[in-house]
Amino acid sequence: MNIKENLSNRIKRVKPSVTNDSNRQAKELIKNGIHVFNLSNGDISLPTPEIAKNAAIEAIENDDTKYTLASGKEELRKAIADQYNRKYDLDYKYQNVLVGSGTKNVLFTLMGVLCNHDDEIIVPTPCWPSYFEQIKLFGATPKIVECGIETNFKLTSKLLSKNITSKTKAVILNSPNNPSGSVYSKDELAKLAEVLEEHDDIFIIFDDVYSQIVSPSSSFYNIVCLSKEIQNRTIIAGGISKNYGMTGWRIGWLIGPEEIISASSSFQSHSLGSAVTISQDATISLLKHVDESPFNVVFSERRKTMVKELKKIKELSFVQPQGACYIFPSINKLIGKKYDGITLKNSKQFCELALKYGHISVIPGEACGLEGYLRLSFGSLSSAQIKENMFQLKQFVEKFR
Repeated sequence: MNIKENLSNRIKRVKPSVTNDSNRQAKELIKNGIHVFNLSNGDISLPTPEIAKNAAIEAIENDDTKYTLASGKEELRKAIADQYNRKYDLDYKYQNVLVGSGTKNVLFTLMGVLCNHDDEIIVPTPCWPSYFEQIKLFGATPKIVECGIETNFKLTSKLLSKNITSKTKAVILNSPNNPSGSVYSKDELAKLAEVLEEHDDIFIIFDDVYSQIVSPSSSFYNIVCLSKEIQNRTIIAGGISKNYGMTGWRIGWLIGPEEIISASSSFQSHSLGSAVTISQDATISLLKHVDESPFNVVFSERRKTMVKELKKIKELSFVQPQGACYIFPSINKLIGKKYDGITLKNSKQFCELALKYGHISVIPGEACGLEGYLRLSFGSLSSAQIKENMFQLKQFVEKFR
């Protein structure tokens, strides 16, 4: 039997995770004693808040380690709804919330609930690479809308209107954005909402997993605050991983219409089952006492350092990020130049050369749906490490001729 040929057509459509593959290659080099300058890691190198740790320990000691409902503990669902209601003056109930094993997991569940064959999901790029593959896994098509440097990597009402078809099921908006760090303003979201109000059969998927990681000069706005009509067909995807530095605890959520949440719970009952009970207890305690990320000041300092160091690399141009823990510089000035006799053609090749010759791990813009750029992450780096890594990148880039 040819095992590979007998795999499902579904899995044959899917590309492996570029970020996971980059981290795998970096770890192989490290295993061989080579120091790697890792600018691809999207993890958060900050400690879990003590209040969450203590709640998890208490849950273990009390043997609160059994299954919960597929949708999550009612107390946690209520805590999530209450936090959004406090922050944005909304009226969500626990029935509007589904808890899953990380934001990636709940987005996967949502795609399973929404996507039919021949559906199109509008995906503004640059974006988180897994959007593409999750949509394809359920037989739908990601309708890629390139949003370049001229729009600060954000979807505009004109681009949105131009790309809506009879097949459009939903549009994904991610703010703050991975990989660009762009943040949609209230006015920008209002203009998108004006277009969507003309198409009342289109869902809005609003990924706000970085909502509390915003620069001091910017502010986060949630699209559900615009109107009840928009709220009624928006599904928010969020979680604790980024805002609270709890990536390994694997708690994410969907917030939306009860019909979507009920269907998602049914889907999840046959896939995940339920999120880890101990992690749920930790999140209950966290959200009841902490409304804002305790790390935003740290991220702001790291972002400031990254911008300062990137300005020293004249061959790369960029838009200053407003949030999240990434920056998305252009390598277009390097295309056509040579490194060690090799002519640079694209971002993927740049990343291969950077890892081989500079021991630098970065993510190609191609993986994020926009060629000619790189995703650099500072989520797992201190300011001192950012300076060290960026100096290495500068030395590597300056060798192009």
